[in-house]
Amino acid sequence: MENLELMEKKKELQREIESFIRIYRRLRNINFYINAAMVFGSLSLAAGVTYMSLNEASWNATVFGIALTFLIGLHNAFSFGEKAEFYRIITTESENLLSALKFGDTDFNEVLRKFIALRESAAKSVPRGRGMGILKDLYKG
Repeated sequence: MENLELMEKKKELQREIESFIRIYRRLRNINFYINAAMVFGSLSLAAGVTYMSLNEASWNATVFGIALTFLIGLHNAFSFGEKAEFYRIITTESENLLSALKFGDTDFNEVLRKFIALRESAAKSVPRGRGMGILKDLYKG
């Protein structure tokens, strides 16, 4: 009877960890693709500014330069790349806990304790962008 109760608890914890993994994998993917798009966009705009400057299209180069500055500011303000890496690490640690729960000889309470600690760490340690603090760097005199 006690063994059956422990099996139910393991299945419930397994479902909870799987749900956690889905959420953090989705967050990782969102931040990864936003970061990739911003880097690609910045590189494209930088090439466009150079090309237009060489072809004496100063008005277009100015517009591209402003857009480039805006993209770089967004990238620095919100830290999409750092967040994607953070979410990847959290997902991997969760997957390790799930494997330990499914296939390991690890004690149920130990896995539960580690999972709770991981959730707390994930909630407290998300990389935060520099927000409006980026403006201080841009306008230093």
